[in-house]
Amino acid sequence: MHVGALNPISSLLLKCRNPMTNQNSTEGRTLFEARRLGHVNLFVHDIDRSVNFYRDVVGLGVAWRRTNMRTGFLSNGNSHHDIGLIDLHGPLGQTNHAALNHLAFEVETQVDLVDGYRRAKSQGFRFTAMYDHEISHSLYYDDADGTQIEIYADTDVDWQERLVNPIKASLDKWEPGKQPPSPERYYRQNPVFMRHDDAIFHPTKVTHAALFVRDLEVASKDYQRTLGLSPTLGTVKDGFISLAGSCGNRDLTLLQADQNHPAGLSHFGFEAWSEDDLRQSVARARSADVAIESELRDEHRYSVIFPDPDGFRVQIYVDRKPLEAVVSLPRSSLTHLV
Repeated sequence: MHVGALNPISSLLLKCRNPMTNQNSTEGRTLFEARRLGHVNLFVHDIDRSVNFYRDVVGLGVAWRRTNMRTGFLSNGNSHHDIGLIDLHGPLGQTNHAALNHLAFEVETQVDLVDGYRRAKSQGFRFTAMYDHEISHSLYYDDADGTQIEIYADTDVDWQERLVNPIKASLDKWEPGKQPPSPERYYRQNPVFMRHDDAIFHPTKVTHAALFVRDLEVASKDYQRTLGLSPTLGTVKDGFISLAGSCGNRDLTLLQADQNHPAGLSHFGFEAWSEDDLRQSVARARSADVAIESELRDEHRYSVIFPDPDGFRVQIYVDRKPLEAVVSLPRSSLTHLV
């Protein structure tokens, strides 16, 4: 393992509009202003198998584990974790099958988190949980399809130093505003990505997720109003809408569910180190019998999708040029682009 230089694409993290400037909400001011998709959290059948897969195949470093809780968290340096894994047989398991636990969206500061909470409560918005995770404070709610969404702000840029109790027995409840919230931006503004040479793939960070939803128009308006996401590509007529946080990336794509694609997680994607590196990784994956589900070599993007041990679809990609308009492709190919 060695420390790589700052990937130029990561500079997008610094080019975020000021909070609460989204004008796309149909109901006036948005409740929150999410910067970006922060992480994906999954319920898995076997925590050790999944941690090993995301370390050895996907190429993420193990940030920390809580063995008594049967959880694992992995990242290559962008933040405290890009993916969280919870053993469904452990004390935090909430299902008898592998499933998406939640998608997490980051806001600028603790002040923005608490202000959004107060604004939401004044409008009768319902949160399902509020937790102090030591390294962040988090609010949770369910979207229109029952998908759990986390909204969080970090509490310290040196998050490693905050993980002082790796065998903590339970999650602490958080009371927004009980302590004065900090206006500091604790996310890493210039992350240095770790590259794990022994892994098959070499991603930098998680960048987006895609969900099948029952009502595309309703879901899109809900994410715009609640999280302040802005539509950047696609329409209801197209069957998908891509939404961006304040950093301008396509963080979440909503796809119209149908009889072949029920509501739920479609896939989530990681940005690759480079195109040459991704080509070499795909060759290594095939040699190692990693089941590549599909591959796209398009003028806009080079991308591969493959399943993890529980069947979650993982995308690794590198962009070639911006996708600024809807292109006529079958859904299998379009999935790679959004």
